[in-house]
Amino acid sequence: MTRPAAYIGRSGADPFHSIGARLSIYGAAAVLAFLVAAIALLAACGAEADTPQRFIGIEGDVKEYRSIKTADPVSDDKAVPGDGNFEGIPLTEFIGEYNISGTPREVWIMSSGDGFAVKIAWAGAEKAYVIFSKINGWRVVAPEHPVSVNAQDVDRIIVVSDESGSGLMVVKADSSRDVVPFGDMLTSPMTLSYRLEGKADIGEGAESLSSEVYSRELSVTLSDVYEPYTGGAFEITTADGERYLTDGGGRFSVGRQIIDYIETTGDVYEDVTEISFRAP
Repeated sequence: MTRPAAYIGRSGADPFHSIGARLSIYGAAAVLAFLVAAIALLAACGAEADTPQRFIGIEGDVKEYRSIKTADPVSDDKAVPGDGNFEGIPLTEFIGEYNISGTPREVWIMSSGDGFAVKIAWAGAEKAYVIFSKINGWRVVAPEHPVSVNAQDVDRIIVVSDESGSGLMVVKADSSRDVVPFGDMLTSPMTLSYRLEGKADIGEGAESLSSEVYSRELSVTLSDVYEPYTGGAFEITTADGERYLTDGGGRFSVGRQIIDYIETTGDVYEDVTEISFRAP
C-alpha cells in the first residue's frame, strides 16, 4: 500500500498555517518512524534467523546426558586464547562434578567444525574454559594448555572415568558382572556405516525420480570394548525388559547415554541395558 506524500504547500505559502498540512507532515513523520522501526526489527530478526541454534552435549561416564542450548552465564566471544582477557566457565564446573559417574580420568572435547577430538586429563581440566557466543558457538579456551586444546565449534564433551557405573552391564556365565562404561565405548575406534531408512519414488518410467534416506551410525563390536569377549552368542536385554538371543556378530551404536544393537540382518534392538552369556 502507498501513502500520499506530505503536503508541502504552494510556493511562498507557509504550510504550517494549515491544519491539514501539519497533520500530513506529522503523518509522514510517523510513517517514517514506523518504517525505520520495522527495518530495524527485520534486520534483528534476520540476524537471529541467520544464527543457528548451537547445542552442546555432555555424555560418557555421567549420570545423565545433558544437552545445553543457552549459555548463561557463559560469556560472549571476546576471548583471545593466551591474552588472559576472557570470561568463561571452567570445564570441570561446566560438566558438573555432581553429574559424573565414577572417578573422572579424562575429558574428550569433540569439534563438529573440523572433526578433530582433543583429549586432556581431568587433572588440569579446570584450567580450560567453556565460552559461548551466537556468532562462534561453543568454544574451549585453555591459555595454560597446549594450543591444540583451544577448540572451535565444540558440540560434544565426553567424560571418561574409572570405576564408572554407567554403561552396558555384562553378566558373565558365572553370574558375576562387569560394566562396559559409556566413556570407553564413545572413545573407542568406531566404524562409520549408513543404514537404509526408507525409499521414495515420484513419477513412472523414464521420468521417474527416486531417493533413498540413510541414517549415519558410528558403532563398535563387543570385542572392541570388552577384552574378555572372544566371540559367541549372548542374550540382549532392553530397557523395556525384552530379551533377544544374538550370535554376537552385530555392532553396538551408542550416543546420548543410549545403546542400540544392530544385527547383521539389519534388525535394531533399541536401548540395550544388559547382555548376558549362558553357561556352556
